[in-house]
Amino acid sequence: MASFVINAAEKTIDYEAALDSLPREIVNDPILNKYKQCFEGIGCLKTIHKIKLKDEAIPRIVARRIPVALRDKVKSALDDLEAKGIIEKVNEAT
Repeated sequence: MASFVINAAEKTIDYEAALDSLPREIVNDPILNKYKQCFEGIGCLKTIHKIKLKDEAIPRIVARRIPVALRDKVKSALDDLEAKGIIEKVNEAT
């Protein structure tokens, strides 16, 4: 069994049991087996990607407030992701 930290809580995963719960066509998929290295790790890309939007596009999603009881856990998780290079802090809308 393997152990890892996610959402600031330690979880233990039995990979064999997890594989047994997947449909056989996914586990035995030849593409997944051929390109296993593409499905390992955190999946960070080394290149910068830009998404082009229309000039008149209006954002429709507003920032959501984090409940006070969860703020420390969320900050800890974000700091951890930033330290690992998965996300980076920005100080302005992007």
